[in-house]
Amino acid sequence: MHAFGSIRVSLLIVMVTGLASMAVDLAVFKRFDFMPGYFLIAAYLFIARTVAALVAPGVPRLVGAADCLVMTYMALIVVLYVSHQAIAVSSDPIDAMLLAADRSLGFDPAAFLSWVNGEAWAEAAFRYAYQTYRFQLIGTAFVLLIWARPADVDRFFLAFLLCCLVASAICAAFPAFGIAVSLDFARDYPNIDPVGLTPVDAMRRMHGDPAVRIGGEQFRGMISFPSMHAAGGVLVSIALRHLPLLFWPVLLINLCMIPATIPMGGHYLVDALAGVVLAPIAFVAAEALRSRLDPVAARVFDFAPFAGLRRPKPANRRGAT
Repeated sequence: MHAFGSIRVSLLIVMVTGLASMAVDLAVFKRFDFMPGYFLIAAYLFIARTVAALVAPGVPRLVGAADCLVMTYMALIVVLYVSHQAIAVSSDPIDAMLLAADRSLGFDPAAFLSWVNGEAWAEAAFRYAYQTYRFQLIGTAFVLLIWARPADVDRFFLAFLLCCLVASAICAAFPAFGIAVSLDFARDYPNIDPVGLTPVDAMRRMHGDPAVRIGGEQFRGMISFPSMHAAGGVLVSIALRHLPLLFWPVLLINLCMIPATIPMGGHYLVDALAGVVLAPIAFVAAEALRSRLDPVAARVFDFAPFAGLRRPKPANRRGAT
């Protein structure tokens, strides 16, 4: 069996994207600051995965679960870093245009936030739904690994990565700081806890200044348009569509999470709508891309040192005495 069989195409994309980001740091930004602490954790997870492959070669799902954990962490870190680079090289923000688009659709962000601020149950429901995002990503990968084909895990991660890379490209061309630019959450909506809101001052410091790096608690996604929470919610729902016992509860959570991107993440309505449109396109593209790249990924991970990480095939006992 190939090493990283359940995630090999998406892992190849993550590795190439990470290396490309490092190259951009060196060639364009004239420095090398690729958040070494975060990738040290990824290295520890990779070592743990290798140990699992060596200690329990006869338990492929355990190794697959370790693969999913490594892949989720690496994907999130690489995507966050790429989104920061996109903001650093982006043009003028289009917040005024997005706010006008919201209003042209008959949606008043201030009125919606005032309603959420006044309804404790709505604020709590939106906050809890919004915070399920990362748990949904890793949980969906585990579910697909156990109850579906390993190829579905790779397809899911690949669709997520495509969403993130396309969203980062859009962010570089059409950046936005979010609805907090024009609305003061702390003053006007004190009962809302915007758990996913990236501070506007941090985004403004990074905008157009590649020398600025945001770490620690502010190391969050910088993509406002389109919303990756909305896209991720749609991707998870699509991935679980063949498992009705999980699909319907998850769909209800995501129907709450998508509008939650406005009070919890500071998004515009059109951000969420753009994420909803992007997700199924990425899912279809992921299937086509995976069929083309799977032979390439198989050859890459058959090459040393990855060849030593392959899970051995079960011994053939036919004809044994």
